Amino acid sequence: MSVDFVKLYVSVTMSKGTNFKSSSEHIGGTYDHSIDAVYKKEYKFASLLGPNMTEVVHSKMKLHNLKIVLTFISTLINLVPTSMSENLEDLDASALVIRQSSPTPVNKIGDWSLVGCFTDISTARTLSAASLPASDNLTLETCVAFCDSVDYIFAGVEFAQECYCDSTIQIPSVPSNLTACDFSCSGNSSELCGGSDNILIYTNGQPAPVIVQDVGQWSYEGCFTDSVAMRDLNVGLDVPAGVTAASCTAACQTENFVFAGLENGQECWCGSTLGNTSIHVGDDDCRAVCTSDHSEYCGAANRLAVYQFTASGTPPPPTTCASENISNFTLLANFKNPPEDGSSGEVPLKIVLVEMVPSVTWAILSACELCCSDWPTYSLQNSIFLPHSLSNPGQLMVSSAPGPGESPNFVASDPAFPGFQSYCATDSTSNNSLPLLAFGDISDAFALCTNTSVNANGRLDVVFEPVSNHLHYVLDDCIPITIEIIGSD
Repeated sequence: MSVDFVKLYVSVTMSKGTNFKSSSEHIGGTYDHSIDAVYKKEYKFASLLGPNMTEVVHSKMKLHNLKIVLTFISTLINLVPTSMSENLEDLDASALVIRQSSPTPVNKIGDWSLVGCFTDISTARTLSAASLPASDNLTLETCVAFCDSVDYIFAGVEFAQECYCDSTIQIPSVPSNLTACDFSCSGNSSELCGGSDNILIYTNGQPAPVIVQDVGQWSYEGCFTDSVAMRDLNVGLDVPAGVTAASCTAACQTENFVFAGLENGQECWCGSTLGNTSIHVGDDDCRAVCTSDHSEYCGAANRLAVYQFTASGTPPPPTTCASENISNFTLLANFKNPPEDGSSGEVPLKIVLVEMVPSVTWAILSACELCCSDWPTYSLQNSIFLPHSLSNPGQLMVSSAPGPGESPNFVASDPAFPGFQSYCATDSTSNNSLPLLAFGDISDAFALCTNTSVNANGRLDVVFEPVSNHLHYVLDDCIPITIEIIGSD
């Protein structure tokens, strides 16, 4: 049976106030707005299947899982004799059905205002702190009232019958066009309740939670990866009053630990050292709202918000810039956790060309072994990183600004870009006397990540503060490194 028949039956369901535009795409077709032209044939086609078929279809529409409806329709259509499709073009408009006009998003629900439509996936929810069971009677008012009662600032509706709450729009969600959130609410067909893999979000406008930066003699050190199999902080403590930055650090201090970590909104971990397997990632990865205090963040699933104790109460900075001006050096990646196979834990780094258009050349820092490089040495000048071209010594290539989760990148352009000032050399934190490269005074947030984009051919690139669910690498496969500065003048 052709996709057109699937579209035709999808249009039958739409005439009853349920929108299956996105779902029709999932079963092999692209939604065609010209389908309106065949609405007048809908019930005539249903009548060919039997006098009660329209009621059967509509009864199925009431099932709480709309995916079951699609499966039912698809199965039903496959049972229709192929010859029947030949009769469709001959049907007249004697059973014309008037389609309901599509509702538009409600902009205000009491004190709550529309934020917009956002992408969502089941493995990394856009709003993940609380939810209601899927309901045949969901309305915007029901969802907003629930999220308000559990003290979250965002409420989101999805797939006509799902409600989610949080105080943060979590990564990797990005804004969608409002047309992607066009499913009618299961409890009120005049309201819109998101779409398939798209969530319609409202907010009460209250202040967002924060990552507490200092608690007495404890200071926030950053967000780090963690795993059940290999804990970065190996002692878990029960905090009866509820986990916050203050309560967890106090509990760890009582047990004479110097590191404390908040995780998954409600866990407190302590240790004397931070594990070498952890990767320093962006703070956006540590935005699970504390269960006991919704004004604070407490790490996230498999993410530790780490705090360090100092007796003076004034913690030293994680790194101290020793120099912002260095000439003629190369770079070496040093694995924080040496490979188990005994292979070298050091890899030379190079500047690799990634894009060239008229008057602009872009390059990134990489450990690609087979890639050619025209920039064998580098300099730092007033905190600007300067790669030196071998074939074009007069070229001015300068550092740009990598955001969290991106590779250190460099640009040569005409007219010349002035360069981004944020690199420096820091003193090593180990017995090794070689200085380390830092970005924004941070030297421990670099990693080597396998680039999964089509044209990268598995290239191993340097990433600063890698993030979850990136389009071009898998965070769990990244290798934490420091970058040593070799042979500087």
